[in-house]
Amino acid sequence: MLWKRQLAIFGLAFVLVLGGGMALAAVGSLGSSDEGAAPAEEIYEEPAEEPTPEVDSEEEGDHEEEATGDEEATQDENEAADHEEEAVRDEEATQDNEDQANEDQAEEPDTTPPGFEILSPANGTHFDNKVVTFEGYVEPGSTVTRGQFSAQVDGEHWRIALVLSPGKNIVGFVATDAAGNKADDSVTLYYDPPKAEEEDEKEDGGQDEPGFVEFSANQKYGSCGENPPYDVFFGTATPGTKIWIESPYGGTSIKANGDGQWSAKVTFWEAPVGKTFEVVIESSEGDRKVFAFTHTGGEGEKEGDGGEEEGGGEEH
Repeated sequence: MLWKRQLAIFGLAFVLVLGGGMALAAVGSLGSSDEGAAPAEEIYEEPAEEPTPEVDSEEEGDHEEEATGDEEATQDENEAADHEEEAVRDEEATQDNEDQANEDQAEEPDTTPPGFEILSPANGTHFDNKVVTFEGYVEPGSTVTRGQFSAQVDGEHWRIALVLSPGKNIVGFVATDAAGNKADDSVTLYYDPPKAEEEDEKEDGGQDEPGFVEFSANQKYGSCGENPPYDVFFGTATPGTKIWIESPYGGTSIKANGDGQWSAKVTFWEAPVGKTFEVVIESSEGDRKVFAFTHTGGEGEKEGDGGEEEGGGEEH
């Protein structure tokens, strides 16, 4: 029985092998028969996108920032250059304006009188001391004179100490700027000497020592309508004493003769019509008198102010 069972198993295996070979032969014949058939429809597939290489965004950002910084630096340099050029143009324009102003000023001569004023003492003040200090304002660069005496000028301030005569004193000063323009101002003061001094003068008869001649000054006219106008001044003084006659518009000097007499004619060449100004008379011994003079210029004769002396002011 065993051999029958083995024979059956062998037969079954043979059948299976034979069936498999036949199946393979059938498949081969089918593959060869497909050569004459229509080709199968091709299926199109889109190619896959190649991956884009990643760009280092940080590096690009750095380049952009670096490029922006360079552009800003260049822009700042350009703006600085523009500002510098503008400053140079402004400076040149300013210099041109200054040069033009200087040329205009050089072409036009200065004819304006200097600023000038007596600030102290006040007009009408009485003093019991004969030495008085005068102070005031003057345009810088100017001189201030009183006859042959010059005031001390410090910037805009001037001062000078003078000796007053007994009684009324009309004290005038003249300021002269660098261009020669003049301005004048005056103040009226009174010196009231002590009674003891007056009594001593009366007892001495007006003479301090033998041969002494008391100083006096007189004005003959006080006004004049002629062109140029003039006046005559005369008086007494110790023989040989020098007399100065000064005013803003003319003056002279003279010495007292051996008899103690002096007289001088003074022409006021540039005196303006209608203006009253001071004429100062001073001696080398320190005496001083002040008179007033007016150029009437044919507008009608005007009686002169006889100044400090009685009886002065004759018309002519």
